Formats: sequence, structure tokens, C-alpha cells
Amino acid sequence: MRIRTFFGGPTFLAVLIGGLTALDAETSVAPEPGDLRAAGTVDFKVSCAPETRSEFIRGVALLHSFFYEEARRIFTAVAAKDPNCAMAQWGIAMTWWHPIWTPPTPDEMSAGKAAIQKAMAMKGGTDLERGFITALNAYYNSADSPTTGEVGQSCHGPVGPRDRVMAYEKAMRALSERYPDDVETQTFYALAVLSVGYANPTDTTLSNQLKA
Repeated sequence: MRIRTFFGGPTFLAVLIGGLTALDAETSVAPEPGDLRAAGTVDFKVSCAPETRSEFIRGVALLHSFFYEEARRIFTAVAAKDPNCAMAQWGIAMTWWHPIWTPPTPDEMSAGKAAIQKAMAMKGGTDLERGFITALNAYYNSADSPTTGEVGQSCHGPVGPRDRVMAYEKAMRALSERYPDDVETQTFYALAVLSVGYANPTDTTLSNQLKA
């Protein structure tokens, strides 16, 4: 498989799966399955209140490692401490959509949409943050047409219709082109590309998976 070199060849796989820039010192002993220490750390610059930034970064690390419920708890705590932190609402919305897992239930979709609407309504934040928020808003507020409403398949089971997934990928592609050296942007874009591949049940070439 050819891996596109956003930032250093094969290390891309490690970044995609864990979004890691370094492992916590305490992970020198291999964690048990489900141990949240396995999430490691990431470098995600956010403009929220200084006292919430370490928590927010922890939430992103858990998000990369697919600990969605724990990540949601952390992002919710960040939002409570800094009600003006739009990225906390982005984080909550991200936890309700599992790009390569099963699609959100109607209740999960409603919860995710409510969170991203809060983020969209907030002012301020950096251009990069607004890009992340706008991209996720495209997912939650795009309608699936009848011709692209079929359900795809991933290693974790069925994934949702692809119109909204493609809208998210398109927005993340544009963001990744504006920030080619930002590791987190490239990581989330790569996952978006994979999600399009899994949501396309007729593509036997696995073109998106190979692109990622």
C-alpha cells in the first residue's frame, strides 16, 4: 500500500490511529485493552480558556483512540468551565459520529447536530477552529439523496449513507490544503477520506482507503 506522505511516511499510520506526538511516561508498561492511558497525547492548539486546554487536548487524544464516551465526558466538562469554547461543542459533536463505525442513531444524530449548532453560533476562535467546526457542520446538516442513501460496510459493521460523509470530506480537504503542516488537520482529513471509502459500498477498488 502506498502511503501519502503528509508529514513523514509510515509515521502517518501511527498519527492516524492515535494522533500521537509522544506517549505518556506511564505507558512504559503496556496498558491493558481499554486502558485510557493508551491514548497518549496530542498537540492541538485551541483558543479556549487556558485552564481548560490540557483537558481539551486529552479529549482529542481519546477521540483519536475511539474512546468516544470518555472523550464526550471531557469535552462536556470543558464546555461547562468555558461556555464560550466553541471547540468543546465541536468535540462533543465529533463523539456522536464514529466515521468508520456504525452510523449515528436518530438520537445520536440529534445530539451531535445540537452540539455543532452551538459551536456554529459562537463567535471568535481561530480560522483553523472555524474550519473544523464548519466541516463537521457540513456532515450534520447535509441531506442524503435516495441514490446515495445506501449503507456501506466497515470492519466494525455498517456505516451510514455517504452524502453527508462526502460533504465533510470535501470541507476537510479544503482545510487540509490551507494547513498542510498541521498534523491534527491532516489526521482528521485522513480519517475523513477513510470514512468516504467505507461509506461507498460500490467501490471495490478501495481507492479512498489507499488514498488515506
